Amino acid sequence: MRRSSAESSVFAAGSYGWRALHTPRRWKRLTGRRMSRLAALVILPLAIAIGLPIPFGNLLPVIAIVMIALALILKDGLALTLAIAVAVVALAWTSVILWFGSEAFAMIRAGFVQL
Repeated sequence: MRRSSAESSVFAAGSYGWRALHTPRRWKRLTGRRMSRLAALVILPLAIAIGLPIPFGNLLPVIAIVMIALALILKDGLALTLAIAVAVVALAWTSVILWFGSEAFAMIRAGFVQL
């Protein structure tokens, strides 16, 4: 008997969840109470960056927050370390967009003032 696509999706999600729960915990010490508080401090500027009105500027912070959340749920220290690295890259990218965006606006404004 052939499975429907809905049954296949449920089976795939269930097997993924089972694998996620039964994988070995890597660097488990990094997922304790102190590290979850540090992760919260990392998430705060990411959340602020998401709220900024930058076109396509909130994708990397959202990805970083999702990675941090999954790493904490799965208690995977290696994944948490990678997620914090992605968070640093996301904040650096947002800073670059803000910096050069304001510089470009200032250059355009200066050009119009001279006209």
